[in-house]
Amino acid sequence: MASLAGDTQTLIRVKAQLSDPDGKLDDWVPNSDHNPCNWTGITCEPNSHTVLAVNISGLATPSTALSKPRPSPSARTFKFWNWKLNNIVGELPEFSPDFTDLQVLDLQSNNFSGDIPASFGRLPALKVLLLSQNLLTGSIPSFLCNLTELTNLALGYNPFKHAVLPSEIGNLRKLENLFIPQSNVKGQIPDSIGNLVSLTNLDLSDIL
Repeated sequence: MASLAGDTQTLIRVKAQLSDPDGKLDDWVPNSDHNPCNWTGITCEPNSHTVLAVNISGLATPSTALSKPRPSPSARTFKFWNWKLNNIVGELPEFSPDFTDLQVLDLQSNNFSGDIPASFGRLPALKVLLLSQNLLTGSIPSFLCNLTELTNLALGYNPFKHAVLPSEIGNLRKLENLFIPQSNVKGQIPDSIGNLVSLTNLDLSDIL
């Protein structure tokens, strides 16, 4: 129950960062059981009732924004985090080291800006990272190449200002899909990309 109570508090803190004028997350309120499993967009493990997935894709309106640009959610059991298609503005959220089981992080098709946080490189179980169609303007950081479980990396359609494919990209030997079109990527493609033995789909179109 302590874990479930912690999950509830995490989600309440996340909701506090969002504008929800249409009340689509009105059921995200504390209850006596500290149980968020019936809340909109929440999926729980059937036996332990710990939260496995947060999916609020497309639930928000164009006015949605992070009131504080770097919320720090904390939940050890979360595996799936989907905020795509919500027009969220501000910087990407920081993720605490507690997210050891997170496998899918989908924040694409929002209005996130700035840099990719270093905490994104410390998600050891992450398999899917989708950040396409935002307003990210920093670089493609080498710490993303620490995510050796990645199978899908999508960074396309961002106006990066210092986008160079890191030479460490070859560390991602499980990568199957690499999607970075129209993102101001410059320079040579690293030789290490030849180490991506699992790669089946590659889009680096419009590389400068």
